[in-house]
Amino acid sequence: MPAKIKLFVMIEGLLSLGALISIVQTHSLLFFAVIGILFTVYGAGSKRKNSFKKFVLILGLIILSVILLSNFFIWAMLIVLLVFIGGFSDVSKFPLSKKSVKWKDPEMRIIETEEAQPKNGRRQKWQWVGNQNFGSNVYEWDDINIQILAGDTIIDLGNTLLPKEDSVILVRKGIGRTRILVPIGVGVHLEFSSLAGSVDFDKEKMQLKNESVSLFSTDYDETTRHLKIAVSTLVGDIEVISV
Repeated sequence: MPAKIKLFVMIEGLLSLGALISIVQTHSLLFFAVIGILFTVYGAGSKRKNSFKKFVLILGLIILSVILLSNFFIWAMLIVLLVFIGGFSDVSKFPLSKKSVKWKDPEMRIIETEEAQPKNGRRQKWQWVGNQNFGSNVYEWDDINIQILAGDTIIDLGNTLLPKEDSVILVRKGIGRTRILVPIGVGVHLEFSSLAGSVDFDKEKMQLKNESVSLFSTDYDETTRHLKIAVSTLVGDIEVISV
C-alpha cells in the first residue's frame, strides 16, 4: 500500500475515533444516536415496508445525519477525503498530492489598476483545490469574491488605489490560510468565522473554535477609505497586515 494511502487511512481512523468518543461522552448525543440507529434498523429491517416503517426509517436517517453533521470530526473527515481525492487524482497542484504534506508557499499576487472603464458584469471560475492565481493582470479595482475548497490565499493590495468608499473582499474556503496585505491609511472591518482557526489582525491574535468575530482597525473612524474583509473557513487562519 502506498505511503500516501496509509497516511490517509491513519488520519481517517483517528478522526473517526475522535468522532465516536465525542458522541459517547455527550449523553444527549449518545441518546439520540441510539434512537436514530434503532429507528433506522426497524424501518429497514423488513422487506415489506408500510408507510409507518418508511416514516420511521426516514426519521432515523435524519436523526443520524443531524448528529454526524454537527460533529467537528465528521467534517474534518470529509475535508481530508476531498483533499485526498484532489491530490490522488492529480487534478491540481495541491501540496498533498506530493510526497510532502506541508503547505507549499503560495505566490504573491499583486492587484494593479488602470483607467476606469464602463462597468460590465463578469463571470469568473475558480479551481476547487490549490493556490489561486488572482490579480496577475492589470485591471481596475473591483470587489473580490473568492471561493475555494482547499488552498492558501495571499492578496496584496499595496499597488492598487482603493476608491473613497467601502470596498469588499469576500473569501469562502474549506481549508487553508488567508493573508491580506492592506495599505496604511485604509480602515479595515474584518469578519471571520471558522470551526478551527486563528486571527492575526491589528496587533491582536486569538484562536477560534466554531466561533466568529467582528473586528475594526483602530483608525477605522478616522480614515476615508474603508475595506470590509469577510472570510469564512472550516479550518484555516486569517492574517491582515498593514503595508
